[in-house]
Amino acid sequence: MGLSADLFSAYAGTAKSVTTPTTKQSWDSSLASVITREEAIFGWQQSILPVIRQEYEQDGEPDYIARSESFSNYADMLCKDGDISEWQYNNWTHPVECGD
Repeated sequence: MGLSADLFSAYAGTAKSVTTPTTKQSWDSSLASVITREEAIFGWQQSILPVIRQEYEQDGEPDYIARSESFSNYADMLCKDGDISEWQYNNWTHPVECGD
């Protein structure tokens, strides 16, 4: 699955525009603050999931593989940007919309 222009655009500014770091979590002292799992899922639901639905679910059937891959990519982006810790990245499960 390649990133289309719409999906790439959705990823580009998502973390900064939809979610805002809140409180520092005790499991990672290297970051001043991180977003919660709920905030990350909300950001993904608002920015990425609609693009996945438009591009991969035109038949009305959920594409759980595309959804899961997009959430994994989103979490990777959040971690690389310092919005979530490595612990969060390594321990979060996918949201229910991914069929997990």
